[in-house]
Amino acid sequence: MGISFGSWRLVLALPNLGIVIKFPFPLCNIGNVFIFWRCAGAPKSFKGINYLVRGIVKCFWKAFQINWHEFTYYRQSRHPILQPTHFSFLGLFNIQRYGLPCRTDNWNLPMQIDIITNDKIKEYCDPHHFQAQYNFNLVGGKLHIHDYGDVQTQQALDHFADILYEDFDPNREVNKDEWETVRWPNRKRPKPKE
Repeated sequence: MGISFGSWRLVLALPNLGIVIKFPFPLCNIGNVFIFWRCAGAPKSFKGINYLVRGIVKCFWKAFQINWHEFTYYRQSRHPILQPTHFSFLGLFNIQRYGLPCRTDNWNLPMQIDIITNDKIKEYCDPHHFQAQYNFNLVGGKLHIHDYGDVQTQQALDHFADILYEDFDPNREVNKDEWETVRWPNRKRPKPKE
């Protein structure tokens, strides 16, 4: 059993049961609300308290939406790259199939994603999401994504899910030069010495 916190959710992993339960718990973002509130001088007036409460409510609402969007996106798409989300209780919690996250020291995964998508995935969503190896797992050599509740991530998957699922090869070793050529195509490189 393991517990982890994301920006928007608390994830309870139960590998013995083969499931993951995701609860809306925007810990990081609620922390940001408090920081902004404190930076504003932590006003004790009704307006300041109202700002704080509205910020917390908005964070929880966004977390509920992410849970619900993840469930509905899986139900509509059923693409094999998506880790199956079996159930959602109106966004209060999601039950998803457990998958062992990829190792965090495996930089081959994000570099391959950049090469496969020709580094265009960042046009649709935060590229950090597809650089974080813990958002993915491998089943039978095929890539699966755990966290796809955000609408921008879903837009990126609408464009690149097929190519990522088909072209990702866990045995491929990407060299740094190949990756840099895709990542920074206009960068001047020194000519090799003869």
